[in-house]
Amino acid sequence: TYGGAISRSEFRERSVRDSADVRAHAKAGIARRAAELVADGSTIFLDAGTTCVGLAERLFHRPGLTIMTRGIEVANALASSDAATTCSSQRPTMTGEP
Repeated sequence: TYGGAISRSEFRERSVRDSADVRAHAKAGIARRAAELVADGSTIFLDAGTTCVGLAERLFHRPGLTIMTRGIEVANALASSDAATTCSSQRPTMTGEP
């Protein structure tokens, strides 16, 4: 390849299940601490990923939260919660933009 890099092996992303097992203790600690920082009634965005799923699980029973996410696993973790969840792959538009 002229002017580029070549991978020595094909990249394969871990499954969500496998990813959840990698550094699980650290991810749980991050999720626990992040949950402490979210005030009841807040509106937050949770990205996709297993650490964010752990955070979503800790926020499940928190009152009045609006949680937006692009992560289907996060949305599934909150599906039956009282917290409002929006999962969208649509690009937000600015006012007056088509």
